[in-house]
Amino acid sequence: MAAITRSISISYGALTFSDAASGYAIEGPVSSAFAYRRATFDFSVVVYGSSVADLETKCTNLINQIRIPFLNIIVTFGTRVHSFKESDKTGWDAEGKIEPDDASVFNTHTTREYSISLQVTTPADATVDDGVSGYSYTHSIGPSGIRRFTLIGTITAINPLFSEDKYEAKIAAIVTATKAAIDPSAQWTEVLEDRGIDRFDFEMTFSRSYTERIFKDSLSADDVAALKQPSITIIPSLIYDANALPDTPRPIETVITYQAFVDSTVTVDLVTIWNEHVIPLLTEQAAKYSTELFGNDTKSVQEISPTFSPTGNTVSGMIRFVVFGPQKVLAVQIEESIQTSAGVIKVGVYGRTPYQRARLPGQATCKATLTATVTVQGSTAEALGKARGFANQPKTQSPPGARLVFGEYKLLTRIEAGKIGGRGGDWTLESESFQLIGPIYSGDPPIPVSTCVLVRVFDYDEDISETALRR
Repeated sequence: MAAITRSISISYGALTFSDAASGYAIEGPVSSAFAYRRATFDFSVVVYGSSVADLETKCTNLINQIRIPFLNIIVTFGTRVHSFKESDKTGWDAEGKIEPDDASVFNTHTTREYSISLQVTTPADATVDDGVSGYSYTHSIGPSGIRRFTLIGTITAINPLFSEDKYEAKIAAIVTATKAAIDPSAQWTEVLEDRGIDRFDFEMTFSRSYTERIFKDSLSADDVAALKQPSITIIPSLIYDANALPDTPRPIETVITYQAFVDSTVTVDLVTIWNEHVIPLLTEQAAKYSTELFGNDTKSVQEISPTFSPTGNTVSGMIRFVVFGPQKVLAVQIEESIQTSAGVIKVGVYGRTPYQRARLPGQATCKATLTATVTVQGSTAEALGKARGFANQPKTQSPPGARLVFGEYKLLTRIEAGKIGGRGGDWTLESESFQLIGPIYSGDPPIPVSTCVLVRVFDYDEDISETALRR
């Protein structure tokens, strides 16, 4: 059979398809298709072997070579050469497909025909693209009226630059054009960037998100360029005491949280950023808040805790402090108890039972015990003074007495006692004892807190000239 010769050759990896002399002859036409960033070549190959064993070896070699991806493709049409090589970034992701042509007339004991298809990805090498395969953006407006847009696209390698290098060279112009299309006068801040790069850095997908900036990047009077997109939250809460009087002003515990991104150009460590910029800002906000709340700067800092994220290049933290009101009383608890004695004297008498007693009238007594627990912002002397003011006199103004009325003993109120000859009475302080706790210092600056537990015993004296007996 005559050898087939053509002025065309196709190479895939180490194999070259040309004529019978190469062992792999191109049979029939070669179909080539060039789409945007894609090239495809379809052709048939006749494998020539010197023997059955040689044919089998060459066929196995052909099938194995075609199944290997990412090899170079070189197609020669006379003087026209199409080269797709990863080394010079003219083509990548090459792959081949091969199928035997069982109906071919070339299928003999020393020849065999196969159908082959080679495909390869090409760069965005058009002059107007210069590596930019394409991009688009989405634009939205949030409830607060702040605009946002997300830019997505694909960049390819262009010799001699890889795709990421080409991205760095082109992205600024792409972003500028997108901003101009949305609003040339708006100010924008980049909030997120994603990059997807293939294993050989030949093709890269990207996504960038921006939000409109309508405020300064710093909340303090001194604009700190190192801090980006700061956020600050103030949460106040009343400190309740179950034993406090209803009209006692409550201290307010306030938590201020702060978070900001640190600019990537800043080379100092995050701790320095916290100490030099964030702490002054938090203390400034704490002083401003307490002044607006009570007209003074009386506060006790309870906790300052920073959080650093070296991976995210962020700094955040919290300051917790207590703002005290104009009054120093923090909590008051008053307990009052009344103890009475009917004044009955029991005298043993002879009778039918061995334990018989006679009940004779005696002096009746009435006592009140006041226990005041008072906590103040200040010294123990201030706590004792406040406690004595709250426990000045029992609230019970008509305590019961013990009088013999109509032949029997009964407890009488102050008014009832007056009806039978008593002229009233009043409470008299009989004894006093107290326990002082503190002062206990807490916070920064330290503020003293003291507690006094005061116990007072009062005796109720009724001025009655004689015992009123009515039978």
